[in-house]
Amino acid sequence: MPARKSPRVIMLIGAHPDDEVHAAGAILNHTACGHGAIIVTMTRGGMGHMTMPPDQLKRVRSREARACAKALGAELVLLDHEDSAVPYAREVALELARLYRQHRPVCVLTHGPDDRHPDHRNTHHNAIDAFYLAALPLLDLGYPYYDVPQILLFGGEHPDVYVDISTVIEQKVKAAAKHKSQFESWLVQHQAGVDRRYKAARDIYDVIRRRAQAAGCAAGVGYAEAFTSHFKPEPRATALLPGVE
Repeated sequence: MPARKSPRVIMLIGAHPDDEVHAAGAILNHTACGHGAIIVTMTRGGMGHMTMPPDQLKRVRSREARACAKALGAELVLLDHEDSAVPYAREVALELARLYRQHRPVCVLTHGPDDRHPDHRNTHHNAIDAFYLAALPLLDLGYPYYDVPQILLFGGEHPDVYVDISTVIEQKVKAAAKHKSQFESWLVQHQAGVDRRYKAARDIYDVIRRRAQAAGCAAGVGYAEAFTSHFKPEPRATALLPGVE
């Protein structure tokens, strides 16, 4: 009997509880194969509500994040940066670099650099800086240095990686529903600032399905999640045209 391969860990770094929903289908596919997934959340989301006090909201959203991670078969790491105030700083990048070294993910998924939310943008920059720091052999972070093979960014205007989530789309929606304070309250009621993208939406779960369907249409499948590679493939020259060789 061939030796079983060691589980290959992926890591998602999101600014807030519920940001993991961007890649919930990919996580479900990954964990269903017996591999590991770690969700790192930079904040506990104390600003994402119309009326609930921040300290109470943090407790609610932390519970929701744990429930969602469990539904996805993932481990959750909740950090304590303040919602709306995630800093772009070396200390934060070092925090993530330590997690890279500790868990040695084969792929990191995170926000893109041009996101409208400042927490998302700063999370992106910290995650990219952490890639560099984690790979420095002389930098002592308590774990051996590690070079993350790939970083994938949620969406973007020109995605180049599509994950077929047709078989898990309803599991993705059910996992998203663990974030009731967001998808049934905040995002439906607020519709201002960066949340205006949900204007006129009354069912965020339907929005999730339709976005996955649009990505699936682009990739020729029923439902998909789209990502943009941070590290593009190296140029490759061939003697014959692609498809002929």
